[in-house]
Amino acid sequence: MKTSVAGIELIKWYSSFFDKATALDTEGWYVIGWEHHANDISEGTTITPEESEELLEKDLLPIENWVNDHFQNMKQNEFDALVSLVLHHGYLVRESELYKALKSRNMPEIVKRWNMLAIYEGHESPETVCRRLSETCMFVGYIDLKWKPASK
Repeated sequence: MKTSVAGIELIKWYSSFFDKATALDTEGWYVIGWEHHANDISEGTTITPEESEELLEKDLLPIENWVNDHFQNMKQNEFDALVSLVLHHGYLVRESELYKALKSRNMPEIVKRWNMLAIYEGHESPETVCRRLSETCMFVGYIDLKWKPASK
């Protein structure tokens, strides 16, 4: 399964677009495009919107493969939401409560555990809370939920 247009729009809605490589830290990591992190580019490197779309597809490929390998029989909306979560939060460990809930298809537990990931080091970021809630809405299949184009 691949991420749908709706999944891509969700990811873009909560991401920043960088048309020029911007330093993330002092160790040589930069961000460019739709939050692509790399240490093989230099500050000031530019990217076109078309190139950034290709880069996002490449960034999503290992995540899509991981989701496909770990969770079979997902609906498209579930797949898209989980790809967004993994892109932003990181891969889930098998011992995590969310991973277990996803494997058992326990929807109330999935929603509960998913939204708990909005808390990081004891703090809730409003943007992360909104992102987790949006992912959860997508996962459970709110049909009327339409993502605005990423060009805010």
